[in-house]
Formats: sequence, C-alpha cells, structure tokens
Amino acid sequence: EEMLQIFQDNAIMAGNALQKPVPVWHGICGAILAKVRWGITDNEILDAIAFHTTGRPQMTALDKIIFLADKSGADRNYPEAEHLRKLARQDLDKAMLEAMETNVAWMKEKNQTIDDLSLQTLQFLRHKHNEGDSAV
Repeated sequence: EEMLQIFQDNAIMAGNALQKPVPVWHGICGAILAKVRWGITDNEILDAIAFHTTGRPQMTALDKIIFLADKSGADRNYPEAEHLRKLARQDLDKAMLEAMETNVAWMKEKNQTIDDLSLQTLQFLRHKHNEGDSAV
C-alpha cells in the first residue's frame, strides 16, 4: 500500500511502474524517495537505485555495483551469493551475466513474472559476452 501511494503521489516519476511485477516496485519507489525526500538529483544515482532489481542494457559501473551488491550482499545466503561476491571483485561484467542468469532462472523455476527489462538486460549481456566485449 505504501508503494502504491508513492506511485500515486509521484505519477510522472513512477511512469509505468504499476505495469511491472510487484517485486521490482521497491527500486522505483527508492529512486522516487531519494529524489523527493532526500534531494538526490544525480540521475546516475537515481537510475542505479531504480534499476537495481531489473538491471538494464548498457549499465554504468555504478548500476552494476548496486545491482550486484543487492544480489550478493552479506545478508544473501543462497548458494550462488558467495560465488557472485568473489566474482564481482574480479570482473563486474562476468558477475553481472552470472547474476542475471541465476536471477532469471530462479524466477522461471518459481513461475514468477519476469520484468521485460530483466530479459532485455540478460539478452544484452549474453550478446556482449558472446562478442567477447569486456565492457558489457
């Protein structure tokens, strides 16, 4: 209910948030609150917050760091989390690909709705990886 109220109060910033799966709403709400309550105006920071649940094609280094911190933080105890923590210290791009692969596979296994942006991000990362581009 609180997130719905944030979207209603900030409809222009929320955009099409209500059409997205509920588990990604908190990223969008976080970005809205960062801007309206805490005065953050740096779009790179706001985007990193907003997309930390879905990822996005052509992510910035900050996007990748925030995304991976969310997926592999010390509070995460699923089997792949430790591997992601180690990999992120060595290669953000490889860690992003593995994190997205793991995340999408888990959502499919659990029959969860997958946000289109997550699927686009995974496709982008796979394409860049297959091209051998180190700047995924």
